[in-house]
Amino acid sequence: MSVYNVVETNEEDIKKSKLEQIESDSYEFIYDEEYGIVNAIDISIDTEEKQKTLVYKYTLYDLVGIYKDMALLDWSFISREDGLCLGEISISVHIPKGGDVELTQSFLQGVLYSQQFKDGNTVQYDASLMTGDEDLRLILLLPNSMVPEGRKIIENEIADEVLADMQEYEEKIGQARQAYERRQLTIWLSTIVACASIAIVFVFLFIKYDKDPKTGIDKKHVNEIPANYYTPAELGVFMNKGKVREDYIIATLIDLVNKGYLNAKPWEEGGFLLSQNPDVETKDLKAHEEYLLVWLFEDFGHGSTNVSTNDFEAWLKDESNKQRYKYKYNTWKKLVLEQAEKWNFFENVQKAKLYCLLFGLLAAIPGVILCTMGEMIRGLSVIVLALLLAIYSLFICKRTQFGAINNALWTGFKNYLKNPLQSDLVKPKLDVWDRFLAYSIPINRAKDIIEQIPEVYGHDSLRTERLLFLNSDNLEKTRNWLDSMQKVDGFWNKLLDIFSLPQLKNITIISKKG
Repeated sequence: MSVYNVVETNEEDIKKSKLEQIESDSYEFIYDEEYGIVNAIDISIDTEEKQKTLVYKYTLYDLVGIYKDMALLDWSFISREDGLCLGEISISVHIPKGGDVELTQSFLQGVLYSQQFKDGNTVQYDASLMTGDEDLRLILLLPNSMVPEGRKIIENEIADEVLADMQEYEEKIGQARQAYERRQLTIWLSTIVACASIAIVFVFLFIKYDKDPKTGIDKKHVNEIPANYYTPAELGVFMNKGKVREDYIIATLIDLVNKGYLNAKPWEEGGFLLSQNPDVETKDLKAHEEYLLVWLFEDFGHGSTNVSTNDFEAWLKDESNKQRYKYKYNTWKKLVLEQAEKWNFFENVQKAKLYCLLFGLLAAIPGVILCTMGEMIRGLSVIVLALLLAIYSLFICKRTQFGAINNALWTGFKNYLKNPLQSDLVKPKLDVWDRFLAYSIPINRAKDIIEQIPEVYGHDSLRTERLLFLNSDNLEKTRNWLDSMQKVDGFWNKLLDIFSLPQLKNITIISKKG
């Protein structure tokens, strides 16, 4: 046996790689004394070398048995423990020069698929997929005349016995091959059917329960409030798919000032001073508006006629009021949802959500089965798709025709508020911008208004009694007020709100009061 270091690799023909023999004193054979075989080779490697490729060349004596009728090469050269990682392998056997390869009979065991080629004095096998039940074993029958130097002579005939064993083996491996192909077909069909089913349900879910109906409205910019017969808080529920945020409270208060139910004026200590207008009856107020006034003046204000926005902000941040505020806010939130629900903005898709969630979870089962079968990539792909479907099913939300029309108009209004200077539409009168501000909060455009209205009209033009919250002297107060409340609920509230879309009732008669 000799050991070589690969100096230069020939990628086209690995056999032509340049080799350099390693001196025998650089390695040591470790023998099994009982059986007289080499168990391992201990080679000294320079620690500075990160990678080293070695070639072992060795000669096996008495490998070919000489029988009366034929010579037999029976060699298990890769064990089942060593070869489980092998996918494909190429094996070449060169018979002695002058021998006729056509007079040989060869067999390869231990693989599901193999193809034999004979050329010149070479028998070659291209094989794939070791079975794992046995070693990779080469059996070659050849005339005795091809191995004249053979020393091991056995006084038996071997050809018929080998051929009978090979016939039995071929039947066995044929059954194993069929079982493997059935398994692969099952894996392939399971993957295709699972992925196709999930994709079909995705498309069906989107078209049937998530895609809004066509409206025929193509307004990229709208410079007026599309609908003032529902409140900013109701708009927030609609535009944010069932979500109620704390800053809707500010939007509602500004809207009540604009409608004349509240009076407001800048407060010396910062913020605004709010007071109820005694000349206006509150019987036409919606439940969440009326509750907010009671909360603000009767509860927080202890019956006071004036309430400062700064004091209310401080009350919210006081830890001792945390539980009371949470109760009050959740009650107000419930009233907002109940009121928004009456507009029938959304179709009822609760059943579709539930069925698709269950389907998504069930669709993960084939993926789990594939993983247990060792098909990790296919299995994980199916599981991921199934979980995506389950998650997507929680967020589906389809607007009614009424909701789709309103959404198109409010989207145009939202686009306009983002940058009024980019629009070709006529600038609205200054009087309407405080009303715009109330409705801009739930659609996240309040800061855009505050930042851009001075550019649109000029600072001097904003010093007018026609504006309160957007008056240039009050812009900073308004900005601070808007920043005083959270814009989103906590993560768990978001998660719970998935099922809170106003879809539980199917009210089709709509009045301006809702």
